[in-house]
Amino acid sequence: MVVVGLHALDTVEQREIAASALAAHLPWPVRVVNDAELLGPAVGLDHSLQLIVGTGAIAMGTGADGEVITADGYGILLADYGSAPALVREAVRRGLRLADDEGPAAAAADPVVALLYGAYRVDSPADLALAFSNDQPYDWGRHAPLIFDALHRGSPVANAVIDEAAGTLARNLAAVRRRGALGTVVVGAGGVLTAQPVLQDRLVEALTAHAPDLTLRLLTAPPVDGALALARAGTSVPN
Repeated sequence: MVVVGLHALDTVEQREIAASALAAHLPWPVRVVNDAELLGPAVGLDHSLQLIVGTGAIAMGTGADGEVITADGYGILLADYGSAPALVREAVRRGLRLADDEGPAAAAADPVVALLYGAYRVDSPADLALAFSNDQPYDWGRHAPLIFDALHRGSPVANAVIDEAAGTLARNLAAVRRRGALGTVVVGAGGVLTAQPVLQDRLVEALTAHAPDLTLRLLTAPPVDGALALARAGTSVPN
């Protein structure tokens, strides 16, 4: 059996189309899953929830009947809370709101706004809004490290953005669990989550409020190990 994990594979129809296209070129049975579904098998778990927080964000689990249950993963323009682009998006929004509420000088005094001004080579809220809007959405994520840099410099805006991200991720996991996903371990992956201990810590704290039965475990094995485990099983394995 060949098992392939694909990004943004979110519906049964998409799975069937992808599997059919691959099977036409391969002499073996083919199973196609969302790449997040590889995380549990990669660490040897039959039942777990999965959380990816990187260029996008999605929470996922599998019900007793094999149904894949997800929350978020709707793309950067609408959601993907906690992802690199979304962190920058929310920082810009909050910075602009701060400028409206307290004035441009107050916004510029916040470290995250000052860093974003520098990154976009602007010096006013209107110019930041224009430069940000003209940027490619998934390119917003290149500025995500600035959010954490600003947090360490005492930015209230960055603090609120990271808190909101952690809370939303925890609520997404709680929703997936409430809707029937099996397991109590959340296997976390993605460049933002694995690289930022402060986000990990705040997510763990948020889980105690929204889903105290869940524990976070960061993925350290290559995700392809999950594909190999599913292929060896040769059948549908709950995650």
